[in-house]
Amino acid sequence: MVTCLLHEPGRQSMPQTPKCFEDFAVGDVIPLGVATPDREALVAYAMEFDPAPMHLDDDLARNAFQYAGDDARGAVVPLDGLIASNWHVGAMFMRTFYDGLLVGSTSRGAPGMEVLKFPNPVRAGDTIRLTLRVMDIKSSRSRPDMGLVLFETRGLNQRDELVIYVTSWTMFGRREVAHAVV
Repeated sequence: MVTCLLHEPGRQSMPQTPKCFEDFAVGDVIPLGVATPDREALVAYAMEFDPAPMHLDDDLARNAFQYAGDDARGAVVPLDGLIASNWHVGAMFMRTFYDGLLVGSTSRGAPGMEVLKFPNPVRAGDTIRLTLRVMDIKSSRSRPDMGLVLFETRGLNQRDELVIYVTSWTMFGRREVAHAVV
């Protein structure tokens, strides 16, 4: 059985009041939830989407290396075992982002990510806590019915090591013109 457990506040029912553009303020901190992938989930994802040896084979992963730190100028260190594909970590982020914030909101999509980093590996059984911070908000000049929110997302494992860092804009409808919710 393949599992990637998502905990509170994930998979919540639709809130009474949808999150609209006006609900966000710079400095707000929003806990998204927790993801805990098991070994089978790491391997299943890798087999389908990213079949590099360090995601599929424990022995080969023990002999693989990575850059330590948040860029390629860090020290080269051994992986010391099977790790999740960074794309799998990104998919877990997206699921907790949806479950922890977007469900029931007036989200209108996103123009893309500004920064996406995976400074430390995720291993089977790691517990990843994802938290958003609102960095900026701005009204849309071309679409008065919506605004944009810049989020900084940090994912920390149980050792408080940063495993994913994202900055991205998300578009939200304004309350007075909100019709449909995600």
